[in-house]
Amino acid sequence: MAMPMDIVNDVFFEILGLQMSCSLESSFPEKTMANMPMDIVNDVFLRLPATTLVRCRLLSKPCLSLIDSPDFVASHLKRTLETEEHLMILLLSHRLLRTMYLDAPDKLSDVDHPLQTGGFTEVFGSVNGLIGLTNSPVDLAIFNPSTRKIHRLPIEPIDFSEQFITRENVFYGLGYDSVSDDYKVVRMIQSKYKGDGVEESFGYALEIKVFSLKSNSWKRIHLLFEVQILFIYFYYDLLYRRGNGVLASNSLHWILPRTGGHTAFNTIIRFDLASDDLGVLSFPNDLYLEDDMDIGVLDGCLCLMCYSESSHVGVWILREYEGEWSKFITVPKPETVVSFESVRPMIYSKDRSKILLEINNGKLMWFDLESKGFETLGIKGCEGPCNAEIVVSSLVLGCKGDPRRAQEKKMMLKGEMVSCPRDSSSSSEQCRGTSKPKPLSSDTESSFREKTMANLPMDIVNDVFLRLPATTLVRCRLLSKLCFSLIDSSDFVASHLKRTLETEEHLMILLRSPRLLRTVYLDAPDKLSDVDHPLQTGGFTEVFGSVNGLIGLTNSPVDLAIFNPSTRKIHRLPIEPIDFSERLIARENVFYGLGYDSVSDDYKVVRMVQSTHKGDGVVESFGRAFEIKVFSLKSNKWKRILLLFEVQILFIKLYYRLLYRRGNGVLASNSLHWILPRSRGYIAYNTVIRFDLASDDLGILRYPLELLHEDDMDIGVLDGCLCLMCYSESSHVGVWILREYERKWSKFITVPKPETVVSFEFVRPMIYSKDRSKILLEINNGKLMWFDLESKGFETLGIKGCEGPCNAEIVVSSLVLGCKGDPRRAQEKKMMLEGNKRYDKTVRESESWGGWFSVQGIQAEVMSKAEELSKPKPLPRFMA
Repeated sequence: MAMPMDIVNDVFFEILGLQMSCSLESSFPEKTMANMPMDIVNDVFLRLPATTLVRCRLLSKPCLSLIDSPDFVASHLKRTLETEEHLMILLLSHRLLRTMYLDAPDKLSDVDHPLQTGGFTEVFGSVNGLIGLTNSPVDLAIFNPSTRKIHRLPIEPIDFSEQFITRENVFYGLGYDSVSDDYKVVRMIQSKYKGDGVEESFGYALEIKVFSLKSNSWKRIHLLFEVQILFIYFYYDLLYRRGNGVLASNSLHWILPRTGGHTAFNTIIRFDLASDDLGVLSFPNDLYLEDDMDIGVLDGCLCLMCYSESSHVGVWILREYEGEWSKFITVPKPETVVSFESVRPMIYSKDRSKILLEINNGKLMWFDLESKGFETLGIKGCEGPCNAEIVVSSLVLGCKGDPRRAQEKKMMLKGEMVSCPRDSSSSSEQCRGTSKPKPLSSDTESSFREKTMANLPMDIVNDVFLRLPATTLVRCRLLSKLCFSLIDSSDFVASHLKRTLETEEHLMILLRSPRLLRTVYLDAPDKLSDVDHPLQTGGFTEVFGSVNGLIGLTNSPVDLAIFNPSTRKIHRLPIEPIDFSERLIARENVFYGLGYDSVSDDYKVVRMVQSTHKGDGVVESFGRAFEIKVFSLKSNKWKRILLLFEVQILFIKLYYRLLYRRGNGVLASNSLHWILPRSRGYIAYNTVIRFDLASDDLGILRYPLELLHEDDMDIGVLDGCLCLMCYSESSHVGVWILREYERKWSKFITVPKPETVVSFEFVRPMIYSKDRSKILLEINNGKLMWFDLESKGFETLGIKGCEGPCNAEIVVSSLVLGCKGDPRRAQEKKMMLEGNKRYDKTVRESESWGGWFSVQGIQAEVMSKAEELSKPKPLPRFMA
């Protein structure tokens, strides 16, 4: 699908806040438009909220046709649901309908719709960006608050007298039937008087009708026997509505609360959207006779709220439909709430540590699942009571208005755009998603690129490039000189990184086999990309750490680099010699660590080296020669670190023979961490040493008392929290976690040995799944498996083209460190390539670790040339 090629270029103006002259700004779009690759744009519009896309429809007729096409509408909805981006809260207060994005509660927008009257408009349900609206049982509509498109339902009369109807006894429900790809509205009405045209034994007249958007018609639903029996034998006085239909597993649900003093029990009725049958769903045995119940949905799972206690509300959940109900949480009464009238779980926070609750029909509060504390979601401009619904931003149902048929759009169209006829049938086809978009001819597409740029509102662009992965942005740098300068600006790099870390988008797995470095996006494991870097030699390149899209690379203790695999930009560290003889160094006794110091906004590399022999110019009681040096990217220099006494005492009194490296530095809370495992037969105990990146001090971190003397330990990090892995048992690995830095360690999970693994050699937690129900584990240095926290089962992450053993790192896609190459300095690239060839040839000739130090002259020459060529030079004539 072709979309506006030029939308990407204009982004930079708003994102970076650069002030440009009118002539410069107008020339920028024209020059860069034709160079934009088609596949780059394919990923752009899908990342925009529907409210922005509605405005983009006005740019040109081809743009209108593309955004309105069913294929694009479906793809946009699919991505929005998967990423949980652009989530809105719809707020209803009597006569006013307003929306706000969940991540921007200070920006409230009024929503006008044709159903507004002098009375009360009710919202019943939300699905795929659509909401249900009603003023009365015969005045209903389906409405998209993002696009302002409304579909008023045909008037369907009620079969018995309206004078016998009250608002409390009318049920509504809005749902999407995935089987027939249709949106449906259910209306259930019960008379408040007996014998109104129905059998006396049944009790009260009840009518059920369902509306289909695909057919745009209503049909009557006949009750199944299992529903009739509820009234015949258990005698429900009235179906008193506790809420609108709750959508889960292709069915709408309502609760029928028991009436005190009668023999009836609590029941859930469900309307199957595929079969159009009204049935009954199993109810928890513990709650059959509770007098105050309500129903809701959280993350697609049905929930029941029990208000039997005034001090708290019990929430039960049905994780597997038609399975067993289980107690989920107990919500205590907040101090700011006098009493519980209603509690409704709405949505998890992004990290799933909190749940947004609607309390007493209007108060929105985040509930922390661990601390059990509350935090009010302050919505600026909305202090009064209001009901809330979670709504996704989508284009379903189409958009309000058609600029192709409006006289006021004549000036914009000018007759230069391709005719896109629209007949009466196209609207219904679009709602159903069955029509096919017409492909653009090459001439039309070219015209589309050239003519839509000038019409693009500046504020639309602000949200576009921040959503693209760094690999795509690198290609955009080549569009023009201005584009190149803007993408490389520090403000844009920082904004892009901030958003990537917050949304956890564009996460990559970096895979390293002995001589090969490759990356794969976590959500696309079938697309493996090779990564070339200038540090490659005929030997073994090690990766030490990952932070903000950068990784550390090393061939030896004096040959290190910081590298961005997304942009291919590398920074080779100045050669820093070791203070004692290199022949006394073993690879296992060299520590590396890469970290970001948020205090000084600096990236640092830590190198710790210990000699394999005693008495190498140090006090004998200390044991072996040991040096620590740290490199600062900001200053591009190394400096020596002196040991604190608390670290020296480890060797003087407890006598660690060797700092044998179990892994590279683990970054958490602005510090790098390594574990010093105890040596069997010695009195030493397990210890974690930490290097504070702000103060440049090496210290000690508190260790769990239960694990001080375990013989086989390792350290890692998960979601920013330090973890310890204990391998004392062959059948499983115990994982401990430090949720609050410098506080108490706690047992997190026990990982059993997978059937496909012979023995545990190594287990490292890497990242949560998006719904935080699973953890990606690296097992035995190369096998990547998802571990389900609830079922304790495993699922192999199959990466196509990577069957052999390899180490893995999680890397974010970022522009930090800049991008490889500068079209304005082609000579530098040529010189660097020549220098790297000479360097690689020399390294291949070395046969031992001693060979690291024999190439210092070549390295110095390469670095000298790089510094010389990095000085600004006049632009080539073709770029000027």
